[in-house]
Amino acid sequence: MKFFGLSNGIKAITGILKGLNTPNLLNRKKSMEDEIRSKTKLKGEDPWLELEKAIQELSKYGAASTLIGASPIKGNTVMLLLH
Repeated sequence: MKFFGLSNGIKAITGILKGLNTPNLLNRKKSMEDEIRSKTKLKGEDPWLELEKAIQELSKYGAASTLIGASPIKGNTVMLLLH
């Protein structure tokens, strides 16, 4: 059963990478983002800049939450550490 989960994960990552290497797809995504950004300006404020700052602040915790978080493969490491 774990083999199929790993296989599906590899398939998903491969698909994501293929999409990132497709210029046409990235150009469409960029156009969509530009349109959304142009429609979300609020009285001179830039919510996208605030979102970017929040993501940068939270990114320093990403590795820790990934490494110690529960998963079907690792089990619940946090609960083991607490008991």
